[in-house]
Amino acid sequence: MVMGVLALVEAGLLILVNSLWDPAEWSRRLLTAGAVAGGLSIVLLVVPMLVAQVFEGLLPGLITTGSGIGLLLVPIGIICSGLGAVVHLVDGFRTETRT
Repeated sequence: MVMGVLALVEAGLLILVNSLWDPAEWSRRLLTAGAVAGGLSIVLLVVPMLVAQVFEGLLPGLITTGSGIGLLLVPIGIICSGLGAVVHLVDGFRTETRT
């Protein structure tokens, strides 16, 4: 549940920055990568559990691999989204000081 909330926050941050400002290319790329990593982490964590419940233990290697990759994508998504927000803020400050 916590990871789902984090994925929603990452996607919301991407939507917020894109709708309110015109972010630089790197900022947009990092925010997009964070939202994608967050979404994929949820898919890779939830789908194997659902498959395990439906098929009762069929393909246990797939379940552990998917869950492991999903858990790895959570911090990657957080880091990418955080870096994207920081890059956007730094670019905003640079633009303000130049004018």
